[in-house]
Amino acid sequence: MHLLFSGALSLAIWGWWAISPLMFYGGVFLSIFLMMYIDISNSIAKNGFLDSAISIMTRTDCCLVELWANPTSVRWTTVAFKIIAGLAALCATDVSWQHRRSFIDGHYTLVSAVWATAAVLWLCSCIPMLVCLVQCAANSKLKVNDNLKINGEVLILRFRKVYALWVLHDMVLGVFWLYLAAMLFDLADDMDDLEWRTIFLSMLSWHIVIILLSSVYFEPLANIHPIVTSTTTPTSTTTPCCSQQKAKTLWCAMLILAYAGMYIVIILRIQQDALLDLGFDSVLYPIGFSCAATLYGTSRMYIDHLTHKGPHTVARSTHTVTGTKSARPRISALDF
Repeated sequence: MHLLFSGALSLAIWGWWAISPLMFYGGVFLSIFLMMYIDISNSIAKNGFLDSAISIMTRTDCCLVELWANPTSVRWTTVAFKIIAGLAALCATDVSWQHRRSFIDGHYTLVSAVWATAAVLWLCSCIPMLVCLVQCAANSKLKVNDNLKINGEVLILRFRKVYALWVLHDMVLGVFWLYLAAMLFDLADDMDDLEWRTIFLSMLSWHIVIILLSSVYFEPLANIHPIVTSTTTPTSTTTPCCSQQKAKTLWCAMLILAYAGMYIVIILRIQQDALLDLGFDSVLYPIGFSCAATLYGTSRMYIDHLTHKGPHTVARSTHTVTGTKSARPRISALDF
């Protein structure tokens, strides 16, 4: 599914290069739909990180909305809000397509309103998880789940760290989108669109910072498996840089590189004049973006695979040589 998302992003960028509004808006529409599908699939996945964390949370009295006293309700209300927000974004894309000429002529109110509505709904989708972090996930009483490979307290601590980062990310991103939607008149009937460009670039910078933090510090925590460190393996064991144990780290590095490639193309286009005019100065822009998007889809696919698979159980074969036994790890390139 991540590769399809990469293809939709590439379709949008090639539509911009080809000066084809239909191809561009079609790519944006597909990208939003696939992004919504991936996000919701991860939220409702059985035995996943979120599902396992919620399964050990107990009911907590709520001072805000009694509905969210039940940890299970947090998940389905979050998913419901995200579906509504995603549908609103799809409607906003369609409205932008239908009214693209009137928008250029200065009639921006409708387009601005639908995008602002989508941003507000996105902010609303952050509320249930925010309540969960300060309520259900803060309760010291936990249920027992014998299927977990790690301690319940460790899982909840991981949950609070990972989702605190992404709730903060989603809320700030929603505020950025709301402001950008409200300021669309800068693009429609204002000759000076410097403020809109600046806020858009600030939003990209915020997303890059979160991606770096997530990939470097939080990605190893977003699973239900024990974390294998150097202290849990023999120090005498030599580990190649492209071994099974290093696969996830390398794919995270590739993911950061993919984001950098896509954002460089976007930033270079944002800094040029005539922001609403389709087209690029060179075909290298869409080619570079498509390569980075493909790398993103591939990296994300392998990271998800390695996350669900958990740490590798290194099989060891013993060989008796002069009465001593040595262990040799079996390394397969298929897992990388």
